[in-house]
Amino acid sequence: MKVMRLFFVLLVFLMTSCNGDEDVIMDNPTFTVSSETIRNGDKITLRLEPGEQTNVELDIVFSWEGKEIGHIDHYPYQVEYVVDGIEPGFHIITCTASYTKKGGGIQSSGSIMKSVLVQVVE
Repeated sequence: MKVMRLFFVLLVFLMTSCNGDEDVIMDNPTFTVSSETIRNGDKITLRLEPGEQTNVELDIVFSWEGKEIGHIDHYPYQVEYVVDGIEPGFHIITCTASYTKKGGGIQSSGSIMKSVLVQVVE
């Protein structure tokens, strides 16, 4: 069971999905969490740094194990979240950046997903 969970976590770390036009929308986006070891009651900062981009509108959703915990559509792409009622153990926080690129009469859209593994301790 632990091997399957580890495989899933590694798969999520490597997973990036794009739809639409395959040109560079965001140059090497990075998703960070202010702390990867967390206690209930801690306030953490979730941040997406999209890298270089041109004529791109972003809509960012942060999720904890699939449940939305933050949403932002303007720079800086960061939110604060107070951890509460979370069981100790390893958890996955995901950042999904949905984008629309406009320019030259052409529009493309899609999304990029990044994830971070955190540990909640007592």
